[in-house]
Amino acid sequence: MMISIAIPRTTGGGAEVFTRQFAIWLKSKGNLSKIYTAFGDDHFKDESVSLGELRAAGAFRSFWNKSSIDHAKSYLLTLGYINLSVCLLLNRKNTNVVIRLCNPPNEELKLLNTVQAIRYWLTTRISCAIADHIIVQSEHMKRSMLSTALASGKKISVINNPISDKTWEIRNTKRPFEFPYILCASSNKPQKDLPTLISAFANIQRMTDRHLVLAGVSADDPLILRSIADNKIEPGRVHCLGFVDDVFPLIEHAEVCTLPSLFEGFSNFLLEAAAYGKKIIATDCPGGNAELFSRYPNHKTVPIGDIKKLGTALLTERNDLVISQAKLLLEDFSEDQIYGKYFSLLSK
Repeated sequence: MMISIAIPRTTGGGAEVFTRQFAIWLKSKGNLSKIYTAFGDDHFKDESVSLGELRAAGAFRSFWNKSSIDHAKSYLLTLGYINLSVCLLLNRKNTNVVIRLCNPPNEELKLLNTVQAIRYWLTTRISCAIADHIIVQSEHMKRSMLSTALASGKKISVINNPISDKTWEIRNTKRPFEFPYILCASSNKPQKDLPTLISAFANIQRMTDRHLVLAGVSADDPLILRSIADNKIEPGRVHCLGFVDDVFPLIEHAEVCTLPSLFEGFSNFLLEAAAYGKKIIATDCPGGNAELFSRYPNHKTVPIGDIKKLGTALLTERNDLVISQAKLLLEDFSEDQIYGKYFSLLSK
């Protein structure tokens, strides 16, 4: 069974990391036909297809032409490229179409204005109607899909994110910083609520020698710079690293790992932190956090947007689980097991 994948880009956050790793897994099995992205991926020399546009609307014509000569029998579409499902409906009869959503739509809709919300609901509803199967990462996401009438339950499969095999192999790395630090690995999207994290850190900066490290946030991000200035944080105490290709050394040496999200589909960063046995400080937000934490006890949750309680939690002493214990707790998230579930759906 030859399978093709469509995703706007293969570098970035959790969805991009997962999709790229899954494509590598498929290629190793001899089942990857093509991977369609806006600007290609050098890792996939023979399989990479550039569509030239990050948005599905702009990439439609290119995808129409290039997918028409693709030998794949099944397609996995994710992020904004789920809307390319229309092209497959019109251009590729008898093709198995699987789409992967990344966030609970109830919460996603709350962040949009009226026009954006209508467009999001309509385009997602059309893609869900076309798809043969819909993958979500948590039971909460499935309930959110059903409550917004985006799809029937018969189409929806809950498959958690995996822990990459590489996660278990990279240990005893060199310390990235001499000082102790709190780590948050996240892009600066409204859903991540990073200003609350910065305010919480400001409240405790004189009570600890810890710094705050933000992986995935640009050093010149105006919202973050303004938040740091408004909270009168001491110079040099917040470190914005931009996109980090290898986050594992940062996780390994962090005092605690934190994510103050308003909602989550299923956080790759928190899963990776759990794989390292880290103490996790997170909000009790809607989404996949609770499903991870039901199997991983080394965590503390605080209410969404509660600056005082988040700050207090960030002072928690470092308390890493031994790796063998973490691995046993998280055995359901093994890469082969999760990818096998994806492959099974894509092979139907």
